Amino acid sequence: MNTVLDEVTSETLDAQHVRRRIDDWERRVNGLYATIDDWLPDGWEARRGPPVVMNEPLMRKFGVAAKRLPTLELHDRAGHVARLEPHALWIIGENGRVDLKHDRYYHYIIDTAENFARPIWEVSRADRRCDSEAVTHGWLRRPGTPICPAARTISRPLRAVTSAEEVLDKEAQRWSGKALGVGTQLLPKRLRRKRCEWSTFLSMS
Repeated sequence: MNTVLDEVTSETLDAQHVRRRIDDWERRVNGLYATIDDWLPDGWEARRGPPVVMNEPLMRKFGVAAKRLPTLELHDRAGHVARLEPHALWIIGENGRVDLKHDRYYHYIIDTAENFARPIWEVSRADRRCDSEAVTHGWLRRPGTPICPAARTISRPLRAVTSAEEVLDKEAQRWSGKALGVGTQLLPKRLRRKRCEWSTFLSMS
């Protein structure tokens, strides 16, 4: 089972596999945090934040207990804080997403690698989901990222993204995934493309 779609359509998926995926997700998240910490510019400090609870539909389906996952807070000398937290693991077309938040602004960091493979992290602004790029040292230090002061004048407010998400979630309800027992969070690629296109259109309107 190389992808999330393989997993949710498999007849052999079991609780042991789900637990392995959760453990692998935690390792990848911690690895991402360590990399971000190493790349921080002068004046920023990484600290562990309060954990978030992971309790996704596949976990509940197979009776796998909820798990607390770490978050990472990035503090600068002026008191600004950027926060990284795991959003979800089982998302069709992706291999997990971590949200990077700063004030009202979001970036989505997504692993595009296959299951259990070495992570391939890509990032996009929440209001420009089509415009993704590799997570690199250069990206993190470039104006327009949440930890860069210029981001507060470059990024769009979250309200524009939320408006798009409200419309897109209604479309997601039409493809609920109930047959797979995994809820509406897992979307086919065609709907992910719609999300990307609609998010860009609505954020500009």
